[in-house]
Amino acid sequence: MLYFKNTEHFINYCRMFNKELTEEYYIELTNLINLALDGDKQAVNFVKRFTFLLKNANENKDELIKCALLLKEFKTERYKNMLEEIPVFNDNEAIAKAELILERKFSEEFKSFLDELSLQVKSGLFLFWKNRDEVAYIGESKDIGGVLFSTLKTKKFDAELVSIVELDNPIDIKLIKLYYVSKLKPHLNKADVNEYSPSFDISYNLPKSNLIKIFDLSLDDFI
Repeated sequence: MLYFKNTEHFINYCRMFNKELTEEYYIELTNLINLALDGDKQAVNFVKRFTFLLKNANENKDELIKCALLLKEFKTERYKNMLEEIPVFNDNEAIAKAELILERKFSEEFKSFLDELSLQVKSGLFLFWKNRDEVAYIGESKDIGGVLFSTLKTKKFDAELVSIVELDNPIDIKLIKLYYVSKLKPHLNKADVNEYSPSFDISYNLPKSNLIKIFDLSLDDFI
């Protein structure tokens, strides 16, 4: 199974996790993802391992740039031999970890939470948390239950927990969301985040008591 739905999705992911990759690399990476999207098994395996390491290898990321430079030789025996000389790329646990992360299933707690929400349409905010102290995303909806499921099915969010804030007043919803996105700058609210932060405090505090575990397995299980 390939995580990326199209070329743009793949290239944006690469740009996010390695700022050193220049246009020269992206020409070859574009050719690679097109092969993978067409079903080339060698390309699929390379994409999985490369992108997993790009996000998770804290050291030796410069070696991954070497991998990108060598893509002109992809599909040749010479390329395979050159890859063997790049240590970070030969961590055999990486691809297995990537597969396990992609195959995580929703927890029973989260499924019960969705079932409960389906009984009554609730409006307000929904928050994805990377952990109990870090908000990854703040969204708003007139039907929180419906949007939670569809959001998680269509996007691979780097989040472990979810919570909701029930609000009926649409002005309250927009103001509280704007305030906390500006203050906390969740990394998945990229379109809404800028360099400015609120110069005042509001009395409304985001509740942490109703955090729900989203997946059976945590990302910590793969570290």
